Amino acid sequence: MTRLSIPTILLLILSCGANWAQTPKELHPVDEDGFNILMRILEIDPNIPLDPRITEKKENETTIREKIVFRGVQGRLVPAYFEYPKDATGPFPLVLMLHGWSGSKDSWSEENNYHSGGNVKNGLLEKGFAVFAFDSPTHGDRIAENDYAPVNHYPGPEAEGRTNLMTLQEIVLGTVRDAQRGLDYLSTRPEVDMDRVGLIGYSMGGWESFPLTAAEPRIKVTAACVTPARMDAYNPIGSEHYI
Repeated sequence: MTRLSIPTILLLILSCGANWAQTPKELHPVDEDGFNILMRILEIDPNIPLDPRITEKKENETTIREKIVFRGVQGRLVPAYFEYPKDATGPFPLVLMLHGWSGSKDSWSEENNYHSGGNVKNGLLEKGFAVFAFDSPTHGDRIAENDYAPVNHYPGPEAEGRTNLMTLQEIVLGTVRDAQRGLDYLSTRPEVDMDRVGLIGYSMGGWESFPLTAAEPRIKVTAACVTPARMDAYNPIGSEHYI
């Protein structure tokens, strides 16, 4: 567990959407003691069983995709897609894919959507990578965690906005910890080369990439895309605390 290295920081900065005309804000990262406290917050309990199972398996001409469910933090079940080349010889390098706010793991399977998720995923598969995408808390197949309502759901212009049942902070930190559980599962799969693991996150997923990369030594390279700025000296999801 360490702060992000300079090459990783540059990759994160270059991949983020930013208005370069604005005057950059001064960063106020926590000190070393504060950083160590943040790492304690992101720790996961290895004694909680993963209970993984494959619930669906699909093949096309070039890839195999498995739908997997594993037990994340707080005992919640996390649905995920694990996809890898069909006829190539593994183990394969892996890219972990984190979706944005109001998206889902399926956002990385839809071509030509708002962040070209399917294009990115298919390009990685064609290059011989395996990919792993899962639903963040209250998103996708986990919508029951938000009383079956999409996050920030507004039924009409005159209707009162629904309150999300989890805070943004809970969703971000939960995603980071669930991702570590997902890597624990992937380490049991012979198809994956755990010495070659990368991460790509879009929007909220890019935001989550900062604490996850800092907390998870198995991730060797990270690309954070269109990352929202969070300049909050007293918030554990503030990106500046991890650089």
